[in-house]
Amino acid sequence: MKLYVYYFADKNAEERIEPFLYAYTNDKELADKFEDTRDMNKFILKTKDNIKKKHMLEIAHTHSRHQLVKTYFDTKDMDDPTKIIKVPLVCTWEEEETVFIKSDQISYIFSKYMFNPVALNLKLQKSLNTLGYFQMYNFLYNNFLVSEELTDDLYRGIFHASNEDDELPLLQFKIDYLAFFYYLYGGTMSKK
Repeated sequence: MKLYVYYFADKNAEERIEPFLYAYTNDKELADKFEDTRDMNKFILKTKDNIKKKHMLEIAHTHSRHQLVKTYFDTKDMDDPTKIIKVPLVCTWEEEETVFIKSDQISYIFSKYMFNPVALNLKLQKSLNTLGYFQMYNFLYNNFLVSEELTDDLYRGIFHASNEDDELPLLQFKIDYLAFFYYLYGGTMSKK
């Protein structure tokens, strides 16, 4: 079994940092996809041949968060922004977990301190829109009276809430996970 190990070591950075383990896999297809989508000037690839299954299991046990996986991130369809599509991407378990956990945290913070964003400058509006703030604001504004009690209840069952009278349809709220992934990890991605 062949092992592909990627160390992060940005060769273009002003300050040199010690290379550190970023990702690994024993799947050639995942390795190829990772190399196609990442800026390989920021990574050092080391391969190890004839890895025994026992050793691979030890690596998986001690470094599970760095294992490469193929996941699907929701994003807006470029042809029809009202539709959500799933885009496949090879990333580490840590990257995937961070995107989903941090997006929940951001959603909670947004719901606690909700205000109408149109008064902000355009650059800040664009950043908030990328993070899904406008969607959440519209979701809360159109479905509920924004209050502290509401946002606590809403977060407990995040985005599976219902109106008290159940006669008004709920708007759907979806986070653009792919955009959030690129916000967090875009610096490691290829410019292709």
